[in-house]
Amino acid sequence: MINISLLGSSGKMGKAILKESKKFKDISVIDALVHSESKNLGKDSGKFHFNKKNGLIFKKDLSENTDLIIDFSNSKQINSKIKFFKEYKKPVIFCSTGIDKNGEKQLHALSKLMPIFIAPNTSKNIFILAALLRDIKTSSTGYISISETHHKSKIDRPSGTAIFLANQVGIPKNKIKVTRSTSNKSIHKIKFIFKSETIEIKHSINDRKVFAEGALKIAKWFYQKPKKLYHMQTFVEELNGKK
Repeated sequence: MINISLLGSSGKMGKAILKESKKFKDISVIDALVHSESKNLGKDSGKFHFNKKNGLIFKKDLSENTDLIIDFSNSKQINSKIKFFKEYKKPVIFCSTGIDKNGEKQLHALSKLMPIFIAPNTSKNIFILAALLRDIKTSSTGYISISETHHKSKIDRPSGTAIFLANQVGIPKNKIKVTRSTSNKSIHKIKFIFKSETIEIKHSINDRKVFAEGALKIAKWFYQKPKKLYHMQTFVEELNGKK
């Protein structure tokens, strides 16, 4: 059994992880973690999210038998989180988006002490899409545009996924069109306009369970990996049988 401590457990992705984890017989979420000043400290996570008590109480500290941490909390708290990770020295799957260059450097340094997996998007299909974009980019030259749409509560603008996709085709992040709406859909659109043809690609996710399931599958793969820095690319390549 893989024992997971979930950081950011009172958020929307925390709810999705708690729900999806019940489908994994070899995974158990043993800690529902929130920050030390959270108004939800001491509340039952089941009652909070599903209106049914489950005995998993929102708290701020890890259990001793934790195997790894999944972090879906706000990336703006990166300094305090790095301190938290150093204190417990448990493997971390870092799923927060909007991390800056300084945060990336801190996580890279931390990977010398413990295994760190950086996954701003846990859908493997996004990384398959990224490979396709690179192939299209290298085959012809032309105009490329990227747009993204997320729920209005999403803090980072543009999203970490949009920035990742833009990097694949050489688009600066200030050229990404950003839309925030009341819909829960996560949408990324890429358009290639060549001299005599146009290619449009759209990736849409309608349910956060895609990200939750992806994170839990990563946890199974990541469990007991040696200390170093990991990214989705390696995970996806192994799933597809590439070395």
